[in-house]
Amino acid sequence: MKNGIEYCPVNTNIFEDDKFALMECDNDIVGSYVAIRLMLKIYDSEGYFCYWGEDERKLFVKRVGSKLLDLNKLDACMDSIFERGFFSRDAYDKYRILTSRGIQKRFLEAVSRRQVSMIREYLLVPEAPAKYGNVK
Repeated sequence: MKNGIEYCPVNTNIFEDDKFALMECDNDIVGSYVAIRLMLKIYDSEGYFCYWGEDERKLFVKRVGSKLLDLNKLDACMDSIFERGFFSRDAYDKYRILTSRGIQKRFLEAVSRRQVSMIREYLLVPEAPAKYGNVK
């Protein structure tokens, strides 16, 4: 059974969000593009997080394309993404994963009709097991 989800909601005003605007100030449009690609990677893989190590970084750059992104530019984008709070720096530093409280909340809403197992240490929504009866 697939852990991730095939569809995720995106706010229609996502590019008006200050986080996105500031990521674009820091890294041009590449900053927000990287953030969106990573958000979709999270939802597609485990649904509420994805591992983010050296191999994942290299594959991400290869898939995005070297005309747009290299490892140095990716690192600059990631610094901005963490600085702006789009992903949890704490979760990344502790577990080498990308996630956020908002991503986890949207994932929990999306899977409300099926049983899901979540890794307790990665959980940024501590009320999830009590609030959502489908979470193990």
